[in-house]
Amino acid sequence: MRQRQMIHNITTEEGFTFLELVVVILLLSILVTVASLHYSGLQEETTKDLVRIDLKVIQTALKSYHLENGDYPASLQILVDDGFLEDMPVDKFVSGTGSSYLYQKNASSFTLWSRGPNGVNDNGAGDDIQP
Repeated sequence: MRQRQMIHNITTEEGFTFLELVVVILLLSILVTVASLHYSGLQEETTKDLVRIDLKVIQTALKSYHLENGDYPASLQILVDDGFLEDMPVDKFVSGTGSSYLYQKNASSFTLWSRGPNGVNDNGAGDDIQP
């Protein structure tokens, strides 16, 4: 009789079923996926904000150069060489070192832009970022 009572106690112990564990793991997986997608979207927006700040700094240096010299520089490197910028910020959307923002001098103005999240020069259009 004692053996029968032990078997009965073992088979009626409470715990989680396999299905309950699968459901919990599935829900946790969904939550992690949603959180990581939200995080990656925040990272891109933060990078865009940093790029806009860089472009504003370069734009200010270009305007200062223009006020002092009466013309815009032929290249962005001149801003560093002439002391208008301490160093040239790099485009945060382009992998590799030394990738500068894009600059084009026009007759009486300039165009300045970043390649944007896709890392491709769309000549200031598409997802390119301008100040």
